[in-house]
Amino acid sequence: MKLIEFGTSYKELMLKNRPSKIIKSPYVGDAVDENGKSYLVHMPGLSLGGQCVPGSKFYATLSPLGSKTDFIFQSVLLDEKKYGSIIIGGNPFSAEKVSKFIFKNKLINDYLDYELIKKPKNYVYNGDLYIKNKNEIISIEVKNVVCATYDPNRKIGRKDSVFYDSSFNPFRRSAIYPNGSISQLWKGKKVVSERSVRQLEKMINLKKRGIKFIMLFIVNRDDCIIFKPNWQRDPIYSAYLKRAYNVGIDIIALRLSWNGNKCYFDDSIKIDLKKW
Repeated sequence: MKLIEFGTSYKELMLKNRPSKIIKSPYVGDAVDENGKSYLVHMPGLSLGGQCVPGSKFYATLSPLGSKTDFIFQSVLLDEKKYGSIIIGGNPFSAEKVSKFIFKNKLINDYLDYELIKKPKNYVYNGDLYIKNKNEIISIEVKNVVCATYDPNRKIGRKDSVFYDSSFNPFRRSAIYPNGSISQLWKGKKVVSERSVRQLEKMINLKKRGIKFIMLFIVNRDDCIIFKPNWQRDPIYSAYLKRAYNVGIDIIALRLSWNGNKCYFDDSIKIDLKKW
């Protein structure tokens, strides 16, 4: 089922620099089109774990009128010799848009009797989305998953966010989260995102009081058959996610597929919380 179609504003560009040499922010890049014309691009997904770097071909939509940038990054074409090419959706705001569509159109069997609602006034948790049936409200946290595991027998030259997984024989590719530099602190220990761990801890504590949650991982690439927390990069977050599952928080991973300017709902995939 088609979820997003960007239409005529969808433009193919090549990244030249990030940060931009004009607006020196990590969230802005310099890019050129096929004619060499230069543009400023808002890049909310940064480098996507080294998958969108100078020389990468990516796709973008027009920025709103009055913006400092010309385009907004949406997806990247990743072409790796030993793994082939794939389009990866890298805009976290589009992942939330997709999530709204999925729940509004009742594409998840376990939640067919729930309606998507606005955040209830004075609700105890500030989630990304909320659904409700006649008995309860569920808060949903949405995470955009862009990175995947690599086969130890097919090593590549890139090092940024490349994690080799030998837990399956033969190799099966897994979507992994979180990624990024491990430079923040949570209770004195290094993590990728202090905010993400804090969210999980609050969800776990509220679940014990009867508040319901869904952790929704949008796997924004179609080459993975499993989702797993990234124990290699952030064991603290990974352990918290396993704790969340153990107290009854629903963890769902949904896989998307990209074809040009169109994004499709592909399938739900299995969750593997074991350390690897």
